[in-house]
Amino acid sequence: MKFTNLSFDPSLKDHVLAVWQLEYAEGADQELNFIEFLTFACAYPTLVFQYQGIGFLRTSLQRPAAVIPRNHFTGIVTQPIDICTSGPFAMVGVTLFPYATGTLFDFPVDKSINGIFGLKGFDKVYDTIEELTPAITAYIEGLIQESDPVDPIIQSAVQFIADNKGEGSISELSKYLGYSVRQVERKFQRYIGVSPKEFAKIVRFQNTLKVTPHDMGLTQLALFNGYSDQSHFIRDFKKLSGIKPKDYFFQDQRMGIGFIKYS
Repeated sequence: MKFTNLSFDPSLKDHVLAVWQLEYAEGADQELNFIEFLTFACAYPTLVFQYQGIGFLRTSLQRPAAVIPRNHFTGIVTQPIDICTSGPFAMVGVTLFPYATGTLFDFPVDKSINGIFGLKGFDKVYDTIEELTPAITAYIEGLIQESDPVDPIIQSAVQFIADNKGEGSISELSKYLGYSVRQVERKFQRYIGVSPKEFAKIVRFQNTLKVTPHDMGLTQLALFNGYSDQSHFIRDFKKLSGIKPKDYFFQDQRMGIGFIKYS
């Protein structure tokens, strides 16, 4: 598994947090063997453009497997999601600021939560990253040109929560913005689709994933990441990732921030 951060055009900076490339080269000689991944909750929506491989399926015990379009939008994710593919793959991802959902796209923001949608106006599948990246830039620039300006209040709110790593109360956020708690909650529902409390919880969880535990135990990990106690930490971690924290931090199956390969 190879993850690489890519540079992107500065004109996209109000909407784009990061651009990255993910390559997986194993299994080239085992085309019929499925590779399963567990993806974790994520506070930031993502555009994904797959340019190598056969594509992915979203799997679930509760419903039939669903084909994931090679070029797709994934909304904010509040729960773990199982996906699988076969053989090697490569993709470019664009991590968006959370308010981009309510600014750039025309589907209901609340319907985007845990949703995966094909991209309107981006049907072509490119074979190389050299062809793909300028097409991605042009696509996002087109979305921005047709959208309203970013709301400065929701932009400041997201930045405040990110800077504080998801810690702190909503009343502190409200005081910082100079708006009532109810006004802030309405902004989040309008542009992001989840409450500020839910968003902050996922941001804190994602910051936890970046920690290298070294000699820390679970209690130390919990306190280091702003949790009141170990049980609260374990409960939140399992809800947002689908696994226990010890199975992520202290096992060889850890593959990268935000997902694991488990078969």
